Amino acid sequence: AEGNIVTITSGTLTDKVYGGWSRNGDTTGNSVIINDGTINNSVSGGYSEDGVADDNTVAISGGMLTNKVYGGWSKSGTVTGNTITINSGKLSDKVYGGYSEDSAVTGNTVMISAGEINSWVYGGYSDRDKTVTGNKVMISGGEIKIDVNGGYSAAGAAENNTATIRGGKVNNVYGGHSYMSDVMHNSVIISAGTIAGNVYGGLSDGAASVSGNNINISGQPSFGANTVLYGGI
Repeated sequence: AEGNIVTITSGTLTDKVYGGWSRNGDTTGNSVIINDGTINNSVSGGYSEDGVADDNTVAISGGMLTNKVYGGWSKSGTVTGNTITINSGKLSDKVYGGYSEDSAVTGNTVMISAGEINSWVYGGYSDRDKTVTGNKVMISGGEIKIDVNGGYSAAGAAENNTATIRGGKVNNVYGGHSYMSDVMHNSVIISAGTIAGNVYGGLSDGAASVSGNNINISGQPSFGANTVLYGGI
């Protein structure tokens, strides 16, 4: 599935929305554009069960979304270079620039300039033991009610992911996070906005290596009374 587009400007949808979908092949360069309306199921720029999901996009400038949003998603293939842009709207569930159940997730991006997200935002997410590398979340406005994470892997390494806050309101912020494996060379960059929770350059919940992560703060951001900064933990 390549180069397909879904545009939504009004109405209420109860089933899933895919820019492109494939069972065995790759899903590349597909788009979902949401200007308004209500969507009560998941939205994916591109989805593949067994192939790669690369360079798909979701652009949201209004509306209400009550389920998950994926720039690109694959069950078993790699997920690379997908993008979500949010300029307005209300989202009730998780946002993933790139998501794979069982493969590497690389170079995906989420950009938010306005709107309300009542859940987590991930640049890249791997659900098993694969590496999450070079993913980004960039916040310049809006409100994220839970956490912002450049890249997360359940059991693989998180490397060279970045969360950048230039405005808006967020809770906890992670450059990179792994539940069981190494976390290396991830970054959080903050120059404005309000950070209510803690900030982690890199976090591993397991007995793994945490090295080369950093937090860079400039400008006049606002932090919560109990905010703690952890370069790596």
